[in-house]
Amino acid sequence: AANVAFHSLRPGVKNSEVTEKIQEVARLYNVNPIEGVQSHQMKKFVLDGPKAIASKIVPERRTEEVTFEENEVYAIDVVMSTGDGRPKETEVRTTVFKRIVDQNY
Repeated sequence: AANVAFHSLRPGVKNSEVTEKIQEVARLYNVNPIEGVQSHQMKKFVLDGPKAIASKIVPERRTEEVTFEENEVYAIDVVMSTGDGRPKETEVRTTVFKRIVDQNY
């Protein structure tokens, strides 16, 4: 699915088209993309840029439709599950942190 997404990133293509291709590959392998996982445009010092690609279409979490342009950079994140594709809360805390660009530490 990541390979299909990577090869789909071309100027003029919409992010919804890439989402559909990721879901198509997931169906072929009988797995489900995890809800809430998005691939983001990257800029200098910004990992989660303004444009995003959803891995799964979820009505409650609409991703704004955008068109890819030349010279844009994206981090492709694809996470699949043999379950229903919904993350489950556990007692273990997440320890992934993100820097806020506008704040001095």
